[in-house]
Parts: sequence; C-alpha cells; structure tokens
Amino acid sequence: MARKITVLLLETDKVVRETLHRALLAENYQVTSAANSQQAWAKLRSERIDLALLGADFGSRAPDGFLGRLRAAYPRLSAIVMNRDGELEGCSWDSVEKPLNLPLQFGRIEKLAVGHE
Repeated sequence: MARKITVLLLETDKVVRETLHRALLAENYQVTSAANSQQAWAKLRSERIDLALLGADFGSRAPDGFLGRLRAAYPRLSAIVMNRDGELEGCSWDSVEKPLNLPLQFGRIEKLAVGHE
C-alpha cells in the first residue's frame, strides 16, 4: 500500500483552512494545518511533509518571506501558493488562483508531491 501524500496547509483564514483541510482529507491526503508561520515551521521539523499548500500571505519569495525561507531550508519540497491573481511570486513552483477549482488542484498536488517522495 502506498504511503499517503502529506500536505502542509498554511492559511490564516480559519474558514478557508478548515474547508480545504476537510476537502483534502476527503481526497485521501494526510493533512496537517497551520494558521501561522511559527506553527508551520514546527510541523515541518516534526513531520514528513510532501507538499506545502500556502495561503497568499505566505507566497513572498523575498529571502525573509515564508516561501523564500522555506525554499532555502527545504529546496526539494514542492509548494503551491494560493493567491488572488494566479501569479506566483516565486520560482518554478506552482500557484493557483482563488477561488480554487478543487478537482484541478488535487491533480496539481498529486503531480508535485510525487516528485518529492
């Protein structure tokens, strides 16, 4: 039996975070959620994460931004940034436009996370 893909969901909006958490679980992903960067770093240190799904507040590629620090600390970890205009402030990772088309995003998660295993 294949190991479930573990998604770190980092989103400040509680309703969005809880809704996506439930949707990911329903698609048979293992999910760990964080409301802020401190919680996310703790989960990254203590759990095996295959992909990070980041709210727009965490998509900055600046060296001191969350995505920039994540990329420096975990260069092989795939990430998807959920933003309002579909543009990624980052590298060769991925971004999605809100509102999310969940079936399409599940395919992106699968594709990006498989390369991380």
